[in-house]
Amino acid sequence: FWMNHDGQGAGVKNFDIGGVQFDVATVAAVESCSPEVMDDEANPSRITCTGGSGTGDKGNYAATSKIHGMKLGPIDLELYANYGFDSKAIDTEER
Repeated sequence: FWMNHDGQGAGVKNFDIGGVQFDVATVAAVESCSPEVMDDEANPSRITCTGGSGTGDKGNYAATSKIHGMKLGPIDLELYANYGFDSKAIDTEER
């Protein structure tokens, strides 16, 4: 399996559970984003959303999951389950 982290969430990708693969992650919506490609080798994705746009989040979050790698004859089956929620600590009309 492989660990993922892009600065806005984290998760596990391609975790093998008995012949099928499982992905799970949690993510947060950023307040604003101005994506920039960095030359810094310390950031594996080389993309940042903090370039002059603030680092806070909007209070919107999600848990995502996917089961994949299931073969049913000639068909590849993938199942998705996503759940979104918000924080009551952030009180705005946009939420």
